[in-house]
Amino acid sequence: MKGTRYRASRSCNLAGVALLASLSYVGSADAITITNTDLLFEAGAATVTLTNPTGNVSWTLLDIAGNIVASGTASGTNGSINLNSIPAGYYRLSLGALFQGTIDTSVGIITNLSTVPNASTNKFGTTAHPEILPSPNYASLLAKGGLSFMRFDMRWPQIEPTAGNYTFAPTTPYFIDYDALISSLTTANIKPLAVLGYSNPAYDNDTRPYSPAGRAAYAAYAAAIADRYGAQLEYEIFNEYNHPDGFAQGNCDWSVSCYLPMLQAAEAAIHAEAPTAKVVLTGMAGLSPLWLGGDTQVQPEYNFISYNWLKDFLDAGGASYVDVFNIHNYTVETGTGALTFGNPEGDNETIVQNVKSLLANYPAASGKPLWMTETGWSTYPTIGVSEAVQAAYLVRDAVLTLRKGLDRYEFYDLFDDSPYASPDGNWGMLRHPQYNPAIAPKPAFVAQAVLSRKLDGYTYSSSDSLGANVYSLVFTKSGSPSVRVMWTSNPNATGVDVAASAAFNVTSTLGTVRSVTPSSGTAVLALSGNPIYVVGSSVSGVSLHSGNPSGGADLALGKSVVSSSDSGGNVGANTVDAGVSTYWRSASLPATLTIDMAASYDVHTVKVSLPPEWTWWRNETIAIQASTDGINFSTISAAKSYGFTNTNNFLVSIDLPVTTARYIRVSVTANSLNTGAEIGKLEIYGL
Repeated sequence: MKGTRYRASRSCNLAGVALLASLSYVGSADAITITNTDLLFEAGAATVTLTNPTGNVSWTLLDIAGNIVASGTASGTNGSINLNSIPAGYYRLSLGALFQGTIDTSVGIITNLSTVPNASTNKFGTTAHPEILPSPNYASLLAKGGLSFMRFDMRWPQIEPTAGNYTFAPTTPYFIDYDALISSLTTANIKPLAVLGYSNPAYDNDTRPYSPAGRAAYAAYAAAIADRYGAQLEYEIFNEYNHPDGFAQGNCDWSVSCYLPMLQAAEAAIHAEAPTAKVVLTGMAGLSPLWLGGDTQVQPEYNFISYNWLKDFLDAGGASYVDVFNIHNYTVETGTGALTFGNPEGDNETIVQNVKSLLANYPAASGKPLWMTETGWSTYPTIGVSEAVQAAYLVRDAVLTLRKGLDRYEFYDLFDDSPYASPDGNWGMLRHPQYNPAIAPKPAFVAQAVLSRKLDGYTYSSSDSLGANVYSLVFTKSGSPSVRVMWTSNPNATGVDVAASAAFNVTSTLGTVRSVTPSSGTAVLALSGNPIYVVGSSVSGVSLHSGNPSGGADLALGKSVVSSSDSGGNVGANTVDAGVSTYWRSASLPATLTIDMAASYDVHTVKVSLPPEWTWWRNETIAIQASTDGINFSTISAAKSYGFTNTNNFLVSIDLPVTTARYIRVSVTANSLNTGAEIGKLEIYGL
């Protein structure tokens, strides 16, 4: 339920930068062409191949924040870009002059990409639209995403183009070879969920079935599919039948009294041909307030369509005719006077809990699976969330609903349905391939691939008690170390103490892994809105960190600064004033800048930026040291070359292991554009 009437209007950003709804690909007879089928790679085996009739082409790889990770030249007419040394994660790739070249696309590098989650325990799937994009290898893409279920339409007019005649071959205007699609999915151990809809010109004036003859024809169409595919398929009886503006309404509206006779006829027909096949309730359309007690401001006239529709369905005895209950929801905030995207916390998880409680009151429904086959967040620039936030919300929402006992979670949808920025076309995890023939991921696809593999075979066990807005959900698997999925919905970073007897691994939302070694049995982690996975048999517990709270303030602002040298009046104090155009330049290299924060804090991030009016790109090699006494310093971030470009707004954010310090020293040993260090603004953030 995300059509024109239900668009949201909020721009969110937790981390990284908002990316374009579709990156660019310029095609012509003499253009560069990426020859990979897709740009999803196993970590350590990532090679982009291309043809280039004009010879060599430069390339640049950037991380999600816009920082340059690697660059080089692909040589010859049949060139390649070796990314084997690049850590797992999500990246943007530009061929030619950066963001002015022939191709700007994106790459996913995923650990254990070839390891497909166990379909018997996996709970993740998605919706795809082969009627829009018939050519992708869906089985391969879903396997790479760690997805075991694919939901798609098997539209009535294609299956029955004329009354009583059924076909499963590609026909205008659909061009879907269902035999090939279903065979490829089942061979890959991916379960297809076929949505049966919506109307047929041969019956009931091309509207949803309302007459006995129309319902019988719908049942016969369902039987023809079940006869051909049997229990290979799961069968969803219509999509969002309860939607007030739903498909093909005519003499029958969206009421239970219209839906139930159609369902009864179809269920009997399907089970006559395939007794063990699952018949799935229509994916019930919903927005958060329509499931959670009513909307008083935005569209109160639709309060009846979700929770109340399901209750009416159950009261009418409908539970006896379905094997699975199926809900849709798009998370919105209430009380704003407008429809706005909301955080996942307290939303779908509460809906799942409420629906399961309702089902438990009906013997014919109790114990039957509950699926959520549509939910998600659009990345349309003016009303949606950023691509980085879409990825974070996917993980947060999925694990919260699993905690409440959801049996299947399907993010909507696999592909962007439009190659352009579009309110209804930018919900996907993969970019529309019209301008990127090599299929390219959005961050959400990489996040889903990581999530599916991290929780492969795991079930929710418990949650660590960490207070409001701080989450640590524990998943367990026999014979394996527990996995904690951790984040905070607080606007500022929140610290947690991880009790551990030895080193353990922390994996980011996008799959980058780092090892953390505890000190005296404890390691402090800084949580943000981007979930992390904490894995290790040595981990025994988690508690909220107590220290000198920073309140999210810039701990460097207005503090005492000592620079190793200055040049031309551009002194170190300029980096911690309130202005953005002043800067520090050292007289020579190497150079250092030391900040006294006036008290000890648990520092987790240092941000270094140049004045916004500067346009010349440069690289500076920077290391970070910390001290509690201003005399003895230890390196907490090793020297590394950082690029300051317009892709990262000339700002570099350096994540640190949480370190208790009063003094932070920034050491600069190289500058590609000058003989001295240059810093416009220095910011320090702690827990």
